[in-house]
Amino acid sequence: MDTRARYGDPEFWEAYYTDKTIPFDWYITFDRFQELFFEHFPSGDENILECGCGTSDLAIKLRGYDYPNVKCIDVSQNAITIAQQQCIVNSLHVDIECFDALNLSQEEGAQYDVVIDKGLLDCFFCADDSYHKIHRYLTGVSHVLKPGGKFVLITSGGKQDRKCFVLKPEYKWELDAEETIALPIVRERAPLYQPGMKCCHLFIIQKSS
Repeated sequence: MDTRARYGDPEFWEAYYTDKTIPFDWYITFDRFQELFFEHFPSGDENILECGCGTSDLAIKLRGYDYPNVKCIDVSQNAITIAQQQCIVNSLHVDIECFDALNLSQEEGAQYDVVIDKGLLDCFFCADDSYHKIHRYLTGVSHVLKPGGKFVLITSGGKQDRKCFVLKPEYKWELDAEETIALPIVRERAPLYQPGMKCCHLFIIQKSS
């Protein structure tokens, strides 16, 4: 069985984070794309949602750059507990919730100026019934974005392949910026990282006003 098939299963991630105690960022850390982020989101007043946060310290770093309105969600309670502990250690309050991003369409609409995804969409590509889940997730992201809001997607998938899935008229958004970023050498064996993987793609996608 292809091990990647497990990455779309919430139970896999709950087990994966059982013994993890330190922050880990999928693909790239914030410093690798912060210049582009600051260019597109200069005010610091943006309401930001990070989907599939895992144990990333992205929210802590954003708070350090005076972005106070950050919410993080992940389907794994173990990951959420670790992330909450990181905030306590750093004496910061961040809204962190165990929540399945597939249910974003059930939330209040037009809440966020920014939605960040660093690897979560890639997990849905590995899931059973992946096309349905991808559509459900992207519909939810569009739903919670304010008009003019932006979806920051970081993915290891093929650039054109991801564009074909994401840039559909039904989501009411369009590509605003893109960048290819070299991946660091990952010495820990970790899910989502495949042999020969050398780069990821960052897309900034803007919802219609």
